Amino acid sequence: LGMEFGIWVEPEMVNVKSALYKKHPAWCLNQQGRNFRCEGRNQLVLDFSRAEVQKYVEEKLEALLSSSNIEYLKWDMNRHLTE
Repeated sequence: LGMEFGIWVEPEMVNVKSALYKKHPAWCLNQQGRNFRCEGRNQLVLDFSRAEVQKYVEEKLEALLSSSNIEYLKWDMNRHLTE
């Protein structure tokens, strides 16, 4: 059929019930002093200005992409970064 295997990811998002969020809640974008957070789809946006977030996501993507013969990657980014 001429089809190739691809994967669709959204690595900038974290679910508020996930182990990652429970371990590193400070890794999410949030306006200082603001009590309300927009948890659309029960998710928050990871703060890529933090070196540890960049390293974590890079390592996870590397592991994922090297685990199979993935021909293309779609990075879904459809969330506002500000509330």
